[in-house]
Amino acid sequence: MTQSVLAVLQSALIVGGSLTTATLMKARGYPDSSQYWHPWALFVRNWGFLLILIPAIWVVGTIWLERNRSLDFSTRGTVVTGMLVFAGLGLLMVISILLGSGAGTLIQIIN
Repeated sequence: MTQSVLAVLQSALIVGGSLTTATLMKARGYPDSSQYWHPWALFVRNWGFLLILIPAIWVVGTIWLERNRSLDFSTRGTVVTGMLVFAGLGLLMVISILLGSGAGTLIQIIN
């Protein structure tokens, strides 16, 4: 039950972030515009659905860890790792949205 709830949240974040990135890039003229598009934003726009593999791998991994009694992995570990995956995906989606919206120059200046 815990895995399904967290996996749905993670997947919704991926879908929402991918759609927002694609919408913002389209609003800025993608693909007709001759401007430079950051590779990460392009990946999320074109192949972001592949990021759904991350929650799928997390679910399989946590189920295996919970069933393997010798590792002392409990539901608490599932929640903690699920929230860490959610936070990591959230960060990736925020970065892709910023890069797709044209804030990529700001991010490039920071780097």
